[in-house]
Amino acid sequence: SNEGGAYTREGVATTEIERDEAKPVNLEEYSSTKELQALGLDRLKAALQVRGLKCGGKLEDRAERLFAVKGITPKDYPAKLLAKKVKKN
Repeated sequence: SNEGGAYTREGVATTEIERDEAKPVNLEEYSSTKELQALGLDRLKAALQVRGLKCGGKLEDRAERLFAVKGITPKDYPAKLLAKKVKKN
């Protein structure tokens, strides 16, 4: 297992920026949707996906959706924000 090397990809150390992008977004560190928007579309998408939330839309949409769940547990997330579960036939 590669426990100590969480920041390496195929044995190559990643840059500081990539390392930062791989870090989960801690919503407690953000006090506005504007601050979240600074993360950019890709980080917001990843942060939404990790939480099972809809991840499409404009930068503002994604930031607002993410900010809306700050401080609430996943079981209390508003249904309208949740990504549709893909039904397997």
